[in-house]
Amino acid sequence: MRVTLMEVLAAAVLAGLAPRTERPADPPPAAKPADKKSAQAALMGKKLDHAKRLLEGLTLNDLSKAGKSADELMAVSQKAEFAAFKTKEYDLYTNDFRRALETIAKKAKDGNLDGATLGYVNMTLACIRCHQATREIKLGLLPAPAEFTRVGGP
Repeated sequence: MRVTLMEVLAAAVLAGLAPRTERPADPPPAAKPADKKSAQAALMGKKLDHAKRLLEGLTLNDLSKAGKSADELMAVSQKAEFAAFKTKEYDLYTNDFRRALETIAKKAKDGNLDGATLGYVNMTLACIRCHQATREIKLGLLPAPAEFTRVGGP
């Protein structure tokens, strides 16, 4: 018995039109109230999105986009500070990060792609060093300093 292409297509169409007896999917669970970790993760996600747009602006030589992304990243960075672990290292890397953003914004405004790109490299180094130090403190690989506190709570 030979089945034609038209018969296969007709069967497929009819199968898609047949009434379904499956139970509808359960509605998604109610959203839990945001905790500090999820708020911090959301801010870090925003920082990452702006950093990606900044890199895109640099790679496309769209210095307007790069400068705008640097400004937006600075604003998010200032919000993220409230959820951060406050250590001397954090302050050091945050200052490095913000200085790099200021450099990117200035060089982008001046039309200096190489200068803005160097600022991006410095910004990235500050990000990685800060995350490394924070991760090592959380994992207990580095001792938490005596003045170690979380802003906004214990």
